[in-house]
Amino acid sequence: MSSVFGNRLKVTIFGESHGAAVGCVLDGIPAGTALDSEHIALRLSQRQRGAWFLKPYNMRSGDNNSQFAFDFDNLQRVSAQDEALKSGCAPDAANLSEGCELDRERHEYEGLDELFKELVTSRGEGTSYEILSGASADGVCYGSPFCAVFRNTDVRRGDYDRINTHFRPGHADYVAFKKFCGFSDLSGGGHFSGRLTAPLVLAGAVAEQLLAKTGVGISARVASVGGIELSCDDSGNLLETAELRGLVSEIAASGDSVGSVLELRITGMPVGVGEPLFETLEGEIARMVFAVPAVKGIEFGRGFEFARLRGSETVDAFYCDADGAIKTRSNNNGGINGGISNGMDIEFRVAVKPASSIGIAVDTLDFADFKQRQLITGGRHDKCIGVRAGAPIVAATALAIYNCKKNVIRSFAQRVLVFTKAVKYSIWKSQIIVITICPQSMLRIITAANPSSAVTISIIFIFTDFVIPSPFT
Repeated sequence: MSSVFGNRLKVTIFGESHGAAVGCVLDGIPAGTALDSEHIALRLSQRQRGAWFLKPYNMRSGDNNSQFAFDFDNLQRVSAQDEALKSGCAPDAANLSEGCELDRERHEYEGLDELFKELVTSRGEGTSYEILSGASADGVCYGSPFCAVFRNTDVRRGDYDRINTHFRPGHADYVAFKKFCGFSDLSGGGHFSGRLTAPLVLAGAVAEQLLAKTGVGISARVASVGGIELSCDDSGNLLETAELRGLVSEIAASGDSVGSVLELRITGMPVGVGEPLFETLEGEIARMVFAVPAVKGIEFGRGFEFARLRGSETVDAFYCDADGAIKTRSNNNGGINGGISNGMDIEFRVAVKPASSIGIAVDTLDFADFKQRQLITGGRHDKCIGVRAGAPIVAATALAIYNCKKNVIRSFAQRVLVFTKAVKYSIWKSQIIVITICPQSMLRIITAANPSSAVTISIIFIFTDFVIPSPFT
């Protein structure tokens, strides 16, 4: 059973839904990292209670109440604290020995509208966790493997007694039984349960914090529920239409469930992350996102919409902005070309299927005698998984992006090769060499200031807007 991911920040997820605990091991957290317990608590709370919109991680720099403004229609970040995000200042450490509950005085809770509360499970999972190794009492990491567990305290194994032979349609019960020769734990889904997204969210929150030091942020929102598009007012409050209220009431009363679509945006990505063919950036993100139970589809940019469009409608034209940065006038491709990030925001949509555990009788087989039976799934289940899936999907995305370091190292090696060749050429031409480290935009300033000189000067740049800082160095 493969429950391990990553090379730079290796994460292992363990446990079963109705076992003693679920947890994670993180190997690769830089020594001295002060974990932001408040952000971890926020993401865990969003996972437990649901959230229709999730803001990017806010790297606080002395101001713990700094806020973001968003264009919800386009999910574009307009941050008044953008410099704070890029400052690289370590967040205040907090006591993490027994986890942390969200301090609502210091951090706005991004929860569900009251309308959606009926769609979320009543299981009282809790958000507290216990750190077993890898960090001090005040949350400073040692650099050794970090291990945290979530104790399963609200367990009802009796709800699943019937599925020992009546496997639930749409779940992993049957395939797990066959693959693991009948030894897998089926209660609550066992190792395949959504309960295991709790340690995934914790691990992803750590990855978000590490990415935020270099200005990379990930936001998400529930774009639609049951085919009904969601929108908000100028203050970011969800607009409740009669159609939406009717759908929620119907689903809550019927015992059925409903699917949803989430939209995600990654800002601050440098150019060059990803590899062609077998290690594309889309592939790495998709690989992790599909680790979230109930995810059944993903599309980048305009995705399947491309199939009905023309090339003239989808090309992303290049231009230089006022600072000399290369950008595209549109973002139809979602910030990725040829499997490699192009410097624009990365945009993608995720389809989340309806919960398969419903209060309506469904046909199944009794594998004891192979006769047809009807099954009504007991237990406490979500009626719309998507309203709680934002935090796990953001976490999976953060882990995928952070583990793309190897892709940038190759690009940096190529720059060193070009640097070496330029130095050799300049020596051969008896030119004066000025070696400097500065942003790419400085090249135009120096060239404009001194377009000609009696002595030819070769200026060798290591472009810091790509290499330093980046989320992968």
